[in-house]
Amino acid sequence: MISEVWATESIRQITLNERGETLINAIKIEEVIDELGIRYEDILNPKLVLFVEGEHDISFFKAIGLDDSRLKMINSDGLRAVHYYAYIKIITSEFVTNEFRIIVDSDGMDVSDRKNEVKEEIEKQYRRKINIKSGNLEDKIIVLSEYAIESYFLQENILSKSFPFLSEEDINKLIDSYRRKYDQEQVNLRDKKLELNKFQQFLKPKSIFENDRNQKNEQEYLDFWANEKDFLESRNLILKECQQLEKDGKDPFTNILENITIQDLPQELVTQRDEILELLKK
Repeated sequence: MISEVWATESIRQITLNERGETLINAIKIEEVIDELGIRYEDILNPKLVLFVEGEHDISFFKAIGLDDSRLKMINSDGLRAVHYYAYIKIITSEFVTNEFRIIVDSDGMDVSDRKNEVKEEIEKQYRRKINIKSGNLEDKIIVLSEYAIESYFLQENILSKSFPFLSEEDINKLIDSYRRKYDQEQVNLRDKKLELNKFQQFLKPKSIFENDRNQKNEQEYLDFWANEKDFLESRNLILKECQQLEKDGKDPFTNILENITIQDLPQELVTQRDEILELLKK
């Protein structure tokens, strides 16, 4: 049960002080791992362990060729789950020699800043410096240049195959409007005119394919995009199709994956895939 908990949000340490008063404090994840115990055999078989941010990421990387019995992909639930930190502790122990990589979204941040953020988040959960047997921790962290996996779907050939009812004009309106707005708001982010959490709330590409179940959040999203009517019109067409797919029992994300080939993707992703495959040959 504890392995699926979101570590940074859900775990607190409850103790009694010398006066018998109850104290509730945040806790390092390593303390939870040590208290519960960890099993090294969980990770001894794969040659390479790949940490990704969600189940959709696992499906995506398998779809582009990272589907090998020597490779274990672990869903880190956005780098928040206890099992993610437990696996990091295992794989950096003296008993395990497997290679590992951590693939994360940029979330709109500068790639180097995002890499440092992930590195620091990992390191602060452990009492001692973690043992990296080859290279440095930052060498193991791969940050996507785009916001997220869904960013790579925003190409005419991918969207036209996934949503054939959309006209070429509608697709290009959506892509052009999103890219333009994304670039504008990145400038505002750098100039401190927009907070990072707002950028992430309104610019995450996943929101193109699913609306927010919270009506207040969805309305804020629509207000943010109010001046981009072409974008909203095309998004609305995609949302209707995604909702119909769900009614038919099909995941919209899976629908898009079925219409992607490696030739559709930028060289960045092809290179990363090939480098990971090379690690399996060593």
